[in-house]
Amino acid sequence: MLIPAGMQKALKVCHLVGVSSWGGGCLAIMVLLYASAGASAAQELFGVLKGLHFVNVTVLLFGGFTTFFTSLAYSLCTPYGFVRTRWVALKWLLLLLMGVLGILFLGPRGTELLETADYMGIIALETPGFMQLSSFLFLLLAVQFSLLVLAIILSVYKPWEGKDAARRAQQA
Repeated sequence: MLIPAGMQKALKVCHLVGVSSWGGGCLAIMVLLYASAGASAAQELFGVLKGLHFVNVTVLLFGGFTTFFTSLAYSLCTPYGFVRTRWVALKWLLLLLMGVLGILFLGPRGTELLETADYMGIIALETPGFMQLSSFLFLLLAVQFSLLVLAIILSVYKPWEGKDAARRAQQA
């Protein structure tokens, strides 16, 4: 079932809001991680990490789920499909990779940082495990943000589009 052009534009707006929220959430959490290293009191550290957790469970999840469901609608209700073109198939692969990365690693590690800071207080900043976990989370967020930017680049430049169209025409 294909949707009319006007509805496709509304879908694109929703998709862009989701992608923007996801990317903005990644950047906000990275900034909060950086800020947490400079905390001078237990309450300050806990407050920064509580903000990080809040951004994760609201902005990042909203962005991820909105992006997933609007992508699903795009694939089902527009001529793009799931694997009709290589750039769309690659975007799906990136989306699934980012989702798994977020669900299995980013969310739980952010919660772990918050729980550790709540338990240990400011001393957490002096423990190698806490700092390694914080650095690991920062790295994962940088990877996720980079993959998101790559997906945006694929959407704008649509590589292989001419080759995919020629391949479909040849098969017809």
